[in-house]
Amino acid sequence: MNLFIVLLISYFLGAIPFAYIMTRIITGNDIRKFGSGNVGATNVARMLGLKYGFLVAALDILKGIMAISIAKVLIPVETPRYFLLIASLMVIVGHNWSIFLKFL
Repeated sequence: MNLFIVLLISYFLGAIPFAYIMTRIITGNDIRKFGSGNVGATNVARMLGLKYGFLVAALDILKGIMAISIAKVLIPVETPRYFLLIASLMVIVGHNWSIFLKFL
């Protein structure tokens, strides 16, 4: 059961669209309508400047760190360690296909 919970947490952490949220808060615009149309740190840097681009990149990296840290706590020690890899892949899946952005 813990493994399923870890995978869900990993996906939902990865799905948090920090680039979208930050751009929406600061400018009121949807970042997907500007620049490359990508919801990522590079597009944020183009629209809002380097400091915001670095902040989004740091927050995106932190999502992965948090997911693996949670997985290390919740997954029993005797469980094969490749479940950590699966948890990290779920962060990437969430980042690329966010439920909060309708999987776009």
